[in-house]
Amino acid sequence: MARLGTTFTPTEHETEQNDFGNVPEGIYQLEIITSEVRKDGNNEAVTVTYAVIAPEEYKGRYIFDWFDINHNDPEYQRRGNQNFARLCRAIGYDESKEGPLEDSESLHLRMFTAKVKDNPAGVSKAGKPFKAKNSIGKFFFPDMEEAPAPEITAPAAANDNRRAAAPAQQQARPVAAAAATGARRPWGAK
Repeated sequence: MARLGTTFTPTEHETEQNDFGNVPEGIYQLEIITSEVRKDGNNEAVTVTYAVIAPEEYKGRYIFDWFDINHNDPEYQRRGNQNFARLCRAIGYDESKEGPLEDSESLHLRMFTAKVKDNPAGVSKAGKPFKAKNSIGKFFFPDMEEAPAPEITAPAAANDNRRAAAPAQQQARPVAAAAATGARRPWGAK
């Protein structure tokens, strides 16, 4: 038993749930609302949370990103630095006026436009499963081109809140094991 230390009345609180699935592919106006430097040994990365500003129907939704700034693998570091530089350029960070970037908070709450991709869940080459996520497919640079208007270019995937089915071999194991030992299931059926 865990005592709450107070009386809680569930019916006095809002219980509407949000759909936290991915946003559909499209052109979005975004801004960084949080950023953090994360370290893992000698590796350093900047993680950011983008908030959607437009299109209106997705305003306030979040997209997460990761940039390897210092990494033991030179290719990871090159790609991370290149993408972080693209983000800075899309935001309009002007090093000649603002100096070298020393704090990612300098990038917060500055609107930019980007093409957002919807990457489906899957399994890596190493066999590790990964979740579906949004990612930035392209940053639009205000010094090169006029950014396109926000628009959805692909329909949103349905979120029916059902858990994905386990592979058939995993589903069969408990039943086969119980049958082999003659054990009964806890709910009484054989």
